[in-house]
Amino acid sequence: MSTRDVLNRGVTRRSFLEGSAIAAGGLLAGYGPRAVSAAAEDEEYVVVGALLSIPFWEDPIAGMDRAAEVLGVKVAFIGPDDWNAAQQVTQFQQALIRKPKGVAILPVDPKSVEQIINGALEDGIPVVTADTDAPTSNRLCYLGTDRYQAGVQAADAMAAELEGKGEVGAITLGGAVSLENCLNGFRDRLGEIAPDIEIVTVADGQGKPELITQHTLSMIQGYPDLAGIFSNGTQESSSVAGAVQQAGKGGELVVVGQGATLRTKDVMEAIAKGVVTASVTQRSFQAFYYAIQFLYDLVHGNSADLGLSWYETGISPLPARVDTGTMVITADNVQSFIDKIM
Repeated sequence: MSTRDVLNRGVTRRSFLEGSAIAAGGLLAGYGPRAVSAAAEDEEYVVVGALLSIPFWEDPIAGMDRAAEVLGVKVAFIGPDDWNAAQQVTQFQQALIRKPKGVAILPVDPKSVEQIINGALEDGIPVVTADTDAPTSNRLCYLGTDRYQAGVQAADAMAAELEGKGEVGAITLGGAVSLENCLNGFRDRLGEIAPDIEIVTVADGQGKPELITQHTLSMIQGYPDLAGIFSNGTQESSSVAGAVQQAGKGGELVVVGQGATLRTKDVMEAIAKGVVTASVTQRSFQAFYYAIQFLYDLVHGNSADLGLSWYETGISPLPARVDTGTMVITADNVQSFIDKIM
């Protein structure tokens, strides 16, 4: 059983969803706001994600697991294995039937979960967003990287290596709001500081390793003057690095990634080998650790001034946004991280 399927005290995605299906039959009827389901006497929090098969989740899982251990609570991690908004909505709705103490969600489509988030809050279940925001919902807090600024940092690295000129391509995950923001930051920044760098093509790898590899190889073959590639996303960074090595272009192309985490081992190794020039790395461990911590503090009134309840007053004591920042990993500092994760 994989780490992503089990978090602290054996809470699995399957058992959680099976419990939700039972609850839908009415066995948990009558439980009030923020009550714990009959299946679990201890406190249970839920993290709703998507595309669970990609390496991005290694750091968030570690953060959730650490929070569960420190706080003595259960964390259920659920979501579709692909980037599927409809399936995420279904699983989110099923999870709420269990009346968890709180929910952290990385929304596929922020609009599709907006009313569900608002409904959960009305029922007394606190909801925060992590990594990707749902800014027009009533979510209590967003925790994660400012992706536009991450794109700016990636552009700075690309422009410096290319000395302000050349053709570059980009590989991304279409429809992911956070990655669209990052690509916009990358594009805008290049336009400001390096107008002679041209983005000649942008490909959507759909988060699938084989498709990302195919797009990368086609990009290298189709653009003989290609000088650099921007890999926008965790799986994108991982698969682009492999494809560049496969094409024998390691060290020739400038490869700058965004979205890898400290536990994305193949990206870290590719940096050490000189295949990847730089990675703008998220602090996803912190985003999901503090998401659980914030929810716990809300439930226990730890963050409330004068003992005022967020549910009774309608006023959240949490900051509206927490920028967990980035780390730029290059050949100069990568070894210290490799020594820890290998």
